[in-house]
Amino acid sequence: MTVTLLDLHCLNSLCDDYENVASVQADVRRATHGNITEEEVKEGLIRLHKEGLVEVYDYDPLQAMHLPSEIAGNDWEAKWFFITATGRKELDQNWVEA
Repeated sequence: MTVTLLDLHCLNSLCDDYENVASVQADVRRATHGNITEEEVKEGLIRLHKEGLVEVYDYDPLQAMHLPSEIAGNDWEAKWFFITATGRKELDQNWVEA
């Protein structure tokens, strides 16, 4: 997989905590000083998930924890993302301060 600058910024946003699409988008915009769209972030997260660099979760308030999930349908607002060990390795190997 060729990791893009957008991919790296998405991974960086996810390396310390679970984040939703809006949080990732805000982090990427802040880091790149760019106008990154929500759709671009979603496409990046889908690509990163397919490559095993990001995991997808739903938050269960009854259990007060994030539970593994999949990207499906239009329920993006309910999805949370976190970097995998493979994603962390990819980030560490390719990160360059922009």
